[in-house]
Amino acid sequence: MKSDYGDYTKGKEKSTNTEDDPTEIHEQKDKNSKQEEIHDSEIRKISPTKPSNTTSSSLVETNASANMSLPKSTHTKNTQADTNNEDKETENTENKGTDTGNTHIKAIKYTEIPPQQIDIENGHIVRGFVDGKSFCGLSFDYGEMCPTSYVELGGKCDRTENGFDCPDIRNQSQYSHRQGQLITTRMMRLFDLIAKKHNISYWLTSGTLLGAARHRGNIPWDTDNDIDIPLADYIKFFEVAAKELPSDMFLQNSISDPYLRPDNKQYAASITHPKVGIYQRSWNPRLRDKKSCYKYCINYGCKWHDGMMIDMFVIDGKLDGIFPLKQMDFEGFSFPVPNNWKEQLSKSYGKNFMQVPLEKSKRVPVDFPDCKHSCKELGGN
Repeated sequence: MKSDYGDYTKGKEKSTNTEDDPTEIHEQKDKNSKQEEIHDSEIRKISPTKPSNTTSSSLVETNASANMSLPKSTHTKNTQADTNNEDKETENTENKGTDTGNTHIKAIKYTEIPPQQIDIENGHIVRGFVDGKSFCGLSFDYGEMCPTSYVELGGKCDRTENGFDCPDIRNQSQYSHRQGQLITTRMMRLFDLIAKKHNISYWLTSGTLLGAARHRGNIPWDTDNDIDIPLADYIKFFEVAAKELPSDMFLQNSISDPYLRPDNKQYAASITHPKVGIYQRSWNPRLRDKKSCYKYCINYGCKWHDGMMIDMFVIDGKLDGIFPLKQMDFEGFSFPVPNNWKEQLSKSYGKNFMQVPLEKSKRVPVDFPDCKHSCKELGGN
């Protein structure tokens, strides 16, 4: 993300309770407890693919050892030992029928993993009270803590023989901020379909990973999405897959948008990749929506296109702890997350990352985008 958008300053929000582990489940029912268990039906109407085993964890994982990586040989080389167990689990599930109750995951037709075998890391979440109210009882001037998910709003997005069946549902919300989230969720799903087709690895990161873990979707006050992608996979996407994006979105980088580069030409030349141009942070590639605008760019003339975006952070280095990828529900769709997602979130946001920031000032978006007009239509370049 361009910033933490009010969730935590630089991902370093400190909790007043330093002794509790963020992954502990507090099941106390007495008068001193302020914890409330929010079940799947109350949040996203999603249930885990297998019965939850109540443990001391705020996220009850189901078969966390299963390989949830993309079907790529480099990601599955260490999973042979799990094959027999997975086969048995599949057989048991099939005996019960293919309807797992997880209708959103069942609707994902593009994956090579049978729906009943998908283990959702955030399939069961326990949340406490915030400001004296239940987690999903909170609302803001710009929306709700637990808005109706993209899929529950009727949003669909699947590949067809001629392209995609992925209608734009931004108008399903009355709030401009939520409209922006519906835009980026659609963009995420489209990118995911293309990535699956071309065997391109990527995973949720930063605030989007936190949103998946804690909210099973966008953080209510967040205004963009974030993914990590290895350099080799980004090159493949740039050279082969980007052309498959629908006409209302595009890949923005230093090649497609000449303004997305440092003013210092000598420095720009020193960090330019021969195939994909500049990909370092601050000048990292983004997926952009053509029919919206982060309005703050009007103040400096919108030199580059500034529609709703997905930040693509290119990783050119070690990928320790990332694979095999796992899966999380996000707005009703299944997206890949790093294997060590808890470690990453703890490092970025502190060990109490599952707690909503207490300061109300940190629950406010930094910008309310215009989701009906491009920046150019609003007076930008």
